[in-house]
Amino acid sequence: MEQPQDDYQTISIGGVKDSRVSLKIADHKFVIGKEEFYPFVAEMHYHRIPKRHWSVCFERIRRAEFRIISTTVPWNLHETKQGEFDFEGMFDPTKDLIVFLELCREFGFRIILKLGPCLAAEDRGGLPEFAARHPENIAVDPQGQPLQADPGGGAQPGPVLSYLSGRVQILLKNYYTSFLEKVKNYVYPRGPVFMIELDHETSFGGHFYPFSGDYNPQGSLAAFPRFLEEKYGTLDKLNKAYHLRVKDFSEVPPLTGFEAKTPADYRKPLDWVEFREWVVNRYAESLSEFLLQSGVSVLFSRSLAFRGAYHFPDVAGAHGGGRVIFTVNLGWDVPFAETVRRAHSVAGWQSTGYSSQFSIGNRHADPASGHAFYPVSAADSKRLLIAALAGGIRGFDFHMFVGRNDWYDAAVESDGAVMPSYEVVRDAYAHLLRMKYDQMKDFAGVALVQYRPYLRLVNLAPEGIPNPVIGPYSYLTDLMGAGFSDIADDLGALGHDYRIMELGASERLGEYKVVFVPVGEFMDAPDQDRLLELARNGAHLVLFGLLPTLNTNFEACEILANGIGIKTASDPGIVSVETQKQVFTVNALGVIKRVPNRAVKLAKVGTKLYGASVKCGKGITTVLTFAPGSRLLPTKLAFMQELLALGKLVSPVFSSDPMVHVAVHAHSNGALLMVYETTDTVGSGAQSHAAVTRPVIIGLDTVAIGLAARHLTMTDVLGTETINISPKDLKAGVEIRLSPGDSRLFTIEKKS
Repeated sequence: MEQPQDDYQTISIGGVKDSRVSLKIADHKFVIGKEEFYPFVAEMHYHRIPKRHWSVCFERIRRAEFRIISTTVPWNLHETKQGEFDFEGMFDPTKDLIVFLELCREFGFRIILKLGPCLAAEDRGGLPEFAARHPENIAVDPQGQPLQADPGGGAQPGPVLSYLSGRVQILLKNYYTSFLEKVKNYVYPRGPVFMIELDHETSFGGHFYPFSGDYNPQGSLAAFPRFLEEKYGTLDKLNKAYHLRVKDFSEVPPLTGFEAKTPADYRKPLDWVEFREWVVNRYAESLSEFLLQSGVSVLFSRSLAFRGAYHFPDVAGAHGGGRVIFTVNLGWDVPFAETVRRAHSVAGWQSTGYSSQFSIGNRHADPASGHAFYPVSAADSKRLLIAALAGGIRGFDFHMFVGRNDWYDAAVESDGAVMPSYEVVRDAYAHLLRMKYDQMKDFAGVALVQYRPYLRLVNLAPEGIPNPVIGPYSYLTDLMGAGFSDIADDLGALGHDYRIMELGASERLGEYKVVFVPVGEFMDAPDQDRLLELARNGAHLVLFGLLPTLNTNFEACEILANGIGIKTASDPGIVSVETQKQVFTVNALGVIKRVPNRAVKLAKVGTKLYGASVKCGKGITTVLTFAPGSRLLPTKLAFMQELLALGKLVSPVFSSDPMVHVAVHAHSNGALLMVYETTDTVGSGAQSHAAVTRPVIIGLDTVAIGLAARHLTMTDVLGTETINISPKDLKAGVEIRLSPGDSRLFTIEKKS
């Protein structure tokens, strides 16, 4: 799918008349004044590396052609006692941020600072001990017990801040003021610091269950009346929605749990989940606003947290435009397939998909044990990088490019020693530069859409616990989780690139030929209208689940069903459906009760109908009362192929092995072909199977991607193989050999 010539997300700072004092992201690059920088960043923590090794580490980074360095700035390192700040290492050289910044400037690096206040893999999450002394500062559960956050990597757990506490805001303001006083000459436009990352995966310390907190009455909870007033505007509207007779928004009690007897009873708990999102976003906004008010004109980034298997950030707000870049953390702490889907997700939020923490190696309290029992080899780093590129990631902050005391298998050790992954990252970056990767377009033709109110509802049930609490809507857990994952896996197996998006939050849905959307029995009227508009404008809209009959106020609303002329009804059961060409078993949620005469019946059992398609304007709408993902069952995978064909979608790539995914990015002069094996194995598991290879045929239609040539050169840029091949033979297929956890990155160029 060709992207617009101009990146739709452009952030400009400092005015447009003088390009020397402007910052923006455009055409997949950081533009700093008149200079352009590929968003490839090497992370190096000054406070974890002896000063005597800084210069040699800088040389290693520069030799890899990186021009940007990032580092964390732990609050608890620089303000150990309240009001006493040290950024110059007066008595402790690990605190010497100023010399680090000065040396970065001398080496010609631009800088990204990860300022927190909460950081990963730092003791107490980077929070100083005094921040937890006052009860108003700390997030608590309904019983008043403090919430604890595990920063990972064997670091000491710490408290979770009550984000909107007035005392927390004062502490942060004092810290930021002192920080800015010391580093102001190093911040853009005076100096090399051009971006600041705000906090880290802000999510109440990973307490995703909405009734876990924060219930601090002097902290974030005090903002609950303001949220209600912003949402409902008047007390009359609130009282009608909540069936109350309160005379002030402050009289509405917070929820610590709920019991739903009717659909309308879900209104309050859904608002409570939305309130938690509102708190997180207001907190992040307060951090950036304070820096802006202090005269800091830089870009900001926010890494978003993911809960469980829903492949979408836990907090609303990830979308293009504005001054903030929304990012994702990618590494080995979740299954490989989930990491891949997260890459497709961030690339759906904004055209310059950016990972602000892309792990090279892994963390462990005892690095020697980690390397011995769970090594992250150069082949593992290569596969993760190739899969992220295939998923649409255009920018990488290579987390722990330079290692640290609780890290193993980095690209460069803390003393400057070069490790095997160094060459992978260096060589991949060099070839991306040479191929002008920033000018390449992807060919994603499918959008997988999540709906925020459904995510809020499934969050009402604790993870790993059966879902009676969400009663008649418990099926949404599977539709948005495993059912959604299965579709993504099918698309990869069939060679179709895709993006994961949020309905109502993305302006880019109209770019996609096929749009999959899980649907339940409630959806707001504007969102139902938007789905109809997508179909009428030419998309193949695939709705799986039960069509909405209510809006999110749980009032009658059947705009979507009436617009397409199809009605569904709940009738759960396991059935073997017959399609036009296949027979397979599904867990059906219901049946289709009514279709127009013009509808094509896609799946049925006797007289019962479970799938139908109908012409809708310029497009097609398909309704399925079951999740269509196949889990690689051949008959059901063939049905998925038929669904994609209805949208006239043809992929330019293919693989003979459904466990091997292929993607292509290209411009008129060349292409990158990304191939990776999807087995969830890394380290010792992969090494034990390294000698077990199998043949896989991959192919590419160069005409479909606009690469016109009579003769081509196909080069494995991270290997040794170069093939001279014709476009016809490449389309027919090339055999390669892969082992579990293997991958390839090919350049396809016109032969001179």
